Amino acid sequence: MSVIASPLLYVRRLRELLRRRDAISAHREQLAMKLPDWAAEPLRLAGLSRQEIDGLVTDTPVEEQNEAMRRAELELERLDAEIEDLEAILAARPSRTLDEIEARLGLVLERLRDDVATSPDDLYYDERDARTLAMLERVHADCRTLLARDRRIPERTVALHEGNVISYRFKAMADASGLQECPDLPQTGDA
Repeated sequence: MSVIASPLLYVRRLRELLRRRDAISAHREQLAMKLPDWAAEPLRLAGLSRQEIDGLVTDTPVEEQNEAMRRAELELERLDAEIEDLEAILAARPSRTLDEIEARLGLVLERLRDDVATSPDDLYYDERDARTLAMLERVHADCRTLLARDRRIPERTVALHEGNVISYRFKAMADASGLQECPDLPQTGDA
């Protein structure tokens, strides 16, 4: 595995690995559900359409199907080991920026959304887990809002003359947070 310096890149790589793992897992399940070609006639007699039968039956020899399953299993094991390594690195390394916190929180939420039932009609629904997930989603949304607001402020200061940048930036922060204009901030004619 190559060296990655930033936790943001670790998160991006982890998301990529998780997507690949999901795709390989889905392919493996499709391989496992394929029936041998001799099963077509009983399925037709049971009333399945030709399209449904074609989706269930394969003409691939059993040996080839078993080899494809074995390759998928090996790839899943390799991906699981790499995912585990990246998760351990992310768990041990502190976040230094709001961007890193948001990225990690987003990753955790993606994983929790897959595991936590949020509908009261679901058999595995737990109100406490659903509330915890809702609170984490609120924190993530707040974090993204703060990041978006902080990113807008420097964009507004770039077009100004160099001498007025700092005073205009403080004024822009006050405007963004809804505060009244401070009389001690110098006014700029460029605003």
